[in-house]
Amino acid sequence: MDILTFDHVSYTYPDDRGPVIRDLSFAIPDGSFICLLGSSGSGRSTIFRLTNGLLTPDSGTIRVAGVPVRTGKSFCGSMQKADLLYPWQTIGENLTLPLRKDTTASDVERGHAVSAALDSVGLGGYRDRKPEELDAVGRKKAAFARALLAGGSLLLLDDPLAGLGPEERAEMEDFLAAQWKATGKTMLLATDDIREAMLLAEDIYLLSGTPADTLEKHTVPLPYPRSRDMLGQPDLLALRETLLKNMAF
Repeated sequence: MDILTFDHVSYTYPDDRGPVIRDLSFAIPDGSFICLLGSSGSGRSTIFRLTNGLLTPDSGTIRVAGVPVRTGKSFCGSMQKADLLYPWQTIGENLTLPLRKDTTASDVERGHAVSAALDSVGLGGYRDRKPEELDAVGRKKAAFARALLAGGSLLLLDDPLAGLGPEERAEMEDFLAAQWKATGKTMLLATDDIREAMLLAEDIYLLSGTPADTLEKHTVPLPYPRSRDMLGQPDLLALRETLLKNMAF
């Protein structure tokens, strides 16, 4: 089953002369880890905004779990470049925000859900801390936990490791791989980092033109669990060169 489908979708921003996305069709299998690879301006974030109901396509249909996406209604969790944690609220209060849309849940039920989410990302003792009390990795993990609480089987990860140093980035890459296995969620990662894409994704969907009208699918020939040493294998080096050559800049 496909969790996300784009069916001949086009979109042009009001102040642009031409479309960012034109007649684009693709499908994301349920339970997969897919990377949407492309440079800045290639349409990655636009695809995410359309999927999350933040933009309305000019034409075509987008479905999440078989349900057409409607503007203003989110069908999935989302983690962005910035952690977007409110500094005046505790971590627990920040994580409660996506749960407020469920008016049938009690405060106690929301509290239990927040505690479980924090435990699942290793932040069980930080519920009453402020974001400034966490390091960069801790804030990223809190933002991921909030995305989990948004509900749905699809998580949109829009360049979520931006701004991290090499060691922090490596820790979060391992974290995302482990969370994918633990949660069973479908993860769609947008990035311009080829190495990151090859390390994490089952398949890489390459945005190679402007406007985006097709996605080139490249399967990463690596089993899980993966190590960074694997990226030096000849077939991976060949894949890297292909992606680099065809990536839109």
